[in-house]
Amino acid sequence: MIKAQSAMEYLMTYGWAILIVAVVLGALYSLGIFNGANFLGGTCVAGPGYLCSNPLLDSSGVLAFTFGYQGPNVTVVGFACTTSSSAPSSFVASGSSDLQPGQQETVDVTCPVSSSTIGSQFSGYLWVEYDQAGQSDLIAKMAAITTSVSVLTNGVGTAYVISGTNTIYAIAESSGDILYTATMPSYDGVGGLAFESGNLWGGSNGYLGLFDTSTKTGINYYVNGGSCASESFITLSPGGSSLYASGYDTCSGHEDLLTMSTNPVNGNLDVSNMIVFPTSSGTYMALNPDGSTLYVSCLTSSCSGQSGANQIAVVSTATHAVSYINLPSTLQAQGIAVTPDGKYLYVVDFNNHLYKVDLSDNQVVNTLSTQLVANCGSTSAIAMNPNGDYVYVWYFCGSNGYILPVSISNNQPQNYIGGLTECFLGGGQSPLTVSTDGSRIIASNACGGTTVSIISASSGAYIANVVVPSPGPVVSS
Repeated sequence: MIKAQSAMEYLMTYGWAILIVAVVLGALYSLGIFNGANFLGGTCVAGPGYLCSNPLLDSSGVLAFTFGYQGPNVTVVGFACTTSSSAPSSFVASGSSDLQPGQQETVDVTCPVSSSTIGSQFSGYLWVEYDQAGQSDLIAKMAAITTSVSVLTNGVGTAYVISGTNTIYAIAESSGDILYTATMPSYDGVGGLAFESGNLWGGSNGYLGLFDTSTKTGINYYVNGGSCASESFITLSPGGSSLYASGYDTCSGHEDLLTMSTNPVNGNLDVSNMIVFPTSSGTYMALNPDGSTLYVSCLTSSCSGQSGANQIAVVSTATHAVSYINLPSTLQAQGIAVTPDGKYLYVVDFNNHLYKVDLSDNQVVNTLSTQLVANCGSTSAIAMNPNGDYVYVWYFCGSNGYILPVSISNNQPQNYIGGLTECFLGGGQSPLTVSTDGSRIIASNACGGTTVSIISASSGAYIANVVVPSPGPVVSS
């Protein structure tokens, strides 16, 4: 009797403990704690002849993974991702088209995720379409994928590009789909383009056009006090209350920098301040993130009139006082960008240099050659990743264009992205921008091209080539 009682007490004491442990383990299992994909970043089980590893899924559904093929040479047409085991009907190109045996590269594909929440599980299949040995449009289920959303993209937005003289193309940055087209008011194909707080602004000779992207309506504004200037490049203050326009003044023969409020008076925009540079010089502009300082690259070498100088004008937006940064080269400063923390300024010149300027003392702290082909080409446009990790330089040689990513942390160039057109739009217009979440590079193949390229910033793979007739400057929202 005593032994039975002792056994019962033993079971009661440890039974409750075992039950509690079981409940806790069940809860942890339901949270996915024991799912290896949460620790390893996912699994990609490739079929015979294929290689698949390092899957990385973002909240917009874009999956980056390392792809390889161990068989004979193939020409890859595109990739697809499905939850069904049935072959898909469409494929999207990504990475190199010609793949050698054993070659591996990072490619992108969009998967139909059911949730964008970090940790959300996804299971499906990866497909490849390819041509081989005289046979075309072959389809193979190359891998089974199990992973989870691990990168938050904060919502990829919309890119706006001018087609021809004044047609706006609104393009989904996630997929490259054309959302709509509209007319940009007061735009003649050579002016600047800027976006802030839902409004798209375009510059022209003596006028500025506003396009409200929410209502898809446009308004023409006459610029009082700036009728002699062509607003060849424009930028907006944080929040969009002030607009800065740089352009050649046909009356004085000099370059003007105009400051105006975006609140119209009797249908006009009044210039509150004008800075006249001694030469025809100022073009590209970049604003410090806090809106306190405006940097203007001096296209004809000197904003101050100093002979032989390659300069950046530094303008206080509060007092309009102007000082200058002298660059080592004497050849035309071009694209310009400020890091998101406001500590550094990057500028390219027409002689294939990328300068890094410490804004605490306005001194050049690093110079990098951006020439990819010996004795050929120049650099023009530049774009900053909002995440602050890379700056992108547009380099062109002959009819070919390239994007060179440069790491901000160590100032080292990364693998270049090819397949673009030669491009120098001039007039302060930029054919290059980065989505506001930093996941997409958007390149307008202007200068004779007919497409706008949507490129993965993480892998350099093409997500889409969007057909746009005579594309011009592009901005991201």
